[in-house]
Amino acid sequence: MNTKHDIRRCLPDQACSVCGRRSSLISAALGLCRDCIRASSDKAIGIASARHGEARKAFDLPLVIASTLLVPGYVDAREVGLIAGFIASLNPNIPYALLAFAPQFYMQDLPRTSVGHAEAAEEAARAAGLTNVRIGNRHLLSRDY
Repeated sequence: MNTKHDIRRCLPDQACSVCGRRSSLISAALGLCRDCIRASSDKAIGIASARHGEARKAFDLPLVIASTLLVPGYVDAREVGLIAGFIASLNPNIPYALLAFAPQFYMQDLPRTSVGHAEAAEEAARAAGLTNVRIGNRHLLSRDY
C-alpha cells in the first residue's frame, strides 16, 4: 500500500490542530486526533473540506468531469454536440470523456461502439466548443459499422 497518500496514515507524536494534545494517533491528512474527529465532526468536516480545496488547487484538479456513454442507435454525434454545447456554455475547459459501449448483461443485441462513431462524436464535441475531449476505453471500440 502506498502510505504517502493514505488518509488513514497517522503522524508520529504530533499535536492535534484542534485540542493541541500530542499523540501518535494524529491523522496525516487532517492534522486531527481521533478524539477530536469523533467529538467535533462539524469542525473535522470543515478542516477536511479546506484540505480538499488545497489539494485540488495544488494538483490543478477540475471541479467536475462530464462523460457520455456512446450507445449505438441511442447516442449519435448530433446529440453529443448538443450535450457538449451545454457543457461548453458552462465552461469550455470542463473535461469530457466519450465512453465506448460494450454489451454485457443488458442490451446484448447492440454492437459495440465503432471507431467511426466515437471519432464523429469527438469531432462534434470539439466543434461545440469543448477544449478537453477524449475517447475513453478505446480498447472496446469496434470496426463493425
